[in-house]
Amino acid sequence: EIAILQVGGIEPPETAIPRSEYIIAGAPLEQISIAEPLAKNGETCLSPQAWEHVKDYIFADTSRELENDAFKLLGRLDESKFTFPTVKASAQERDTRKDNQFTIAELDVIRKFVPSAVFKQIEDGTLTY
Repeated sequence: EIAILQVGGIEPPETAIPRSEYIIAGAPLEQISIAEPLAKNGETCLSPQAWEHVKDYIFADTSRELENDAFKLLGRLDESKFTFPTVKASAQERDTRKDNQFTIAELDVIRKFVPSAVFKQIEDGTLTY
């Protein structure tokens, strides 16, 4: 369970648009704060709670010991159960991000959460990522 708070609403000096931010807290964020420093570049470290969701589908990377042995490094997909093409096809089939994108008409709703320079790029259609 997580808690999301919206804070702000004050106009910063560089713009006339009130700014707001989100603060997210809860056990999953605490788990991330432990897992992140355990992973090296290119690695993914999973909390015991996250591991429970994937343990039947992937192998842990046991090539090195972690300071917290309850956490596991993501190894590889168990290809006896799934292949990368089937996982990719399934993910693409269930990808609903396009259904939830803001339209240009709805941009003002998100304006207070986006820095002015980034918002201008979104508005002009020049933001790439």
